[in-house]
Amino acid sequence: IVWFGFSLTAVTFVIVYTIVFPLMISIVSGVEQVPRDVVRAARSLGAGRFQVFTEVILPGALPAVATGIRTGLGYGWRALIAAEIIVGTSGLGFMMFDSRRAQEVTGVFVGMIVLGILWFALDALVLAPFERGTIERWGMIRTAEAGR
Repeated sequence: IVWFGFSLTAVTFVIVYTIVFPLMISIVSGVEQVPRDVVRAARSLGAGRFQVFTEVILPGALPAVATGIRTGLGYGWRALIAAEIIVGTSGLGFMMFDSRRAQEVTGVFVGMIVLGILWFALDALVLAPFERGTIERWGMIRTAEAGR
């Protein structure tokens, strides 16, 4: 707000700022979790740098990246509402803040309920299946039969 004032640029900056760092931390964590022995095995079998990246490191890091996307979007969702309250002239956060100012409790509760339903739908219908599918696809979950 100090740099950009009360503008759409400030809102965008705050949202991007809250999403980028959890995602970066998840990417770094995911890459570090890839076993070095697997990378060495791929290199010893003749894989080049690009092949090691696309066939070993990227698939190994994807579960952590999927979790980072889910976490980052959760933070971004909260930042969007906060930015609407502080800077916005429209949106659910602004509606809730405006209702609070006018002492209309029903407007605040309706906004809270709509926000909760929207996030639950996004999380349950898009983000959780994406994360679960990524984890299952890249072999991070093992069934009892696979262990035999």
